[in-house]
Amino acid sequence: MESGGNYTHSILLKSAAAVLLLLLFCGVFCGAAAADENVVITFAANNGIGQTAEQTVPSGVWTTLNPESSMGFTAPADKKFIGWLVQGSNPAVYYTDQQAVQLTGGVTLSAQWAEVTPVSGGMTIETNGYYQLAPESGDTVAGTITVNSGVLAVLDLKGNTLNANQGGPAVTNKGFPAVTNNGVLTLVDSGTGGTITGGKAISGGGVYNRGTFTMNGGTITKSSAMYGGGVNYAGTFIMNGGFIDTCTCTGKGGGVYGWNGGTFNLIAVTMAKMGIETTFVSPDASEEEIKVLLELTGDKNIEELAELLRIANGEKSSSTWGHIQNSVGASK
Repeated sequence: MESGGNYTHSILLKSAAAVLLLLLFCGVFCGAAAADENVVITFAANNGIGQTAEQTVPSGVWTTLNPESSMGFTAPADKKFIGWLVQGSNPAVYYTDQQAVQLTGGVTLSAQWAEVTPVSGGMTIETNGYYQLAPESGDTVAGTITVNSGVLAVLDLKGNTLNANQGGPAVTNKGFPAVTNNGVLTLVDSGTGGTITGGKAISGGGVYNRGTFTMNGGTITKSSAMYGGGVNYAGTFIMNGGFIDTCTCTGKGGGVYGWNGGTFNLIAVTMAKMGIETTFVSPDASEEEIKVLLELTGDKNIEELAELLRIANGEKSSSTWGHIQNSVGASK
């Protein structure tokens, strides 16, 4: 698994039980050094029912917004939460649920609500909303979905499958990503087994992201591209949950490929939230150098190294949270 440009790194992940060695996909994971002051984020219900909530975070440090479900808000009748609007922003600035943010001053975020809108393949989402795939769980919807620039949307798979049904090799101009996002998109699955599959493209077989894409659930699988079989991003990609599984590439990044200054918030934000410590090392580090780092982190079981390297090379994944699995390509 590899990122675009010159931003590939290896890291050691220190948990209570073991150290995991993974390969990063992009160059921007860590925010600025922690400042001495904090900032306050205020959450307003905005036509929902509930008291204003607050979250205090370190200034200048990447931090995940508290989930909307923790606010105690009640949605307006027949509506669902779709994200946050930064009050006073012009043009409008939106954040997704549990988005990673880096703030140097306090802000007020206003909850955005929308009615559920059924979505079908071949649809372009042009207005803010909560879009749900197919009416009943277990259905397959054929086609692709595009989210336009400036749009705040939630795509709920609801246990269903979006199958792009793209044939032909991924290296040609024929074929499209299953989902193209130019806006602010959150992927969730309110059912069981929701899947995005069948995408084939030069960039991003499963999801081609040029906006802000937060993955909170669902599975992206069996999609392929030259760059980024699962997800290709030059915008911001936050992976809080779900799976990227059995996606392939003919160039780089079977699972995830980032380029052009894109940001993938997984290591410094999501893993840190789980209590997993990270240490960056050179991708060309020798076995002896890695052994020294393992000893420094307190785990001297060097016999685990081969298993860790298999995880790093994308051959398998042992994690139970959102992860990159079975990413196959010319580069690793």
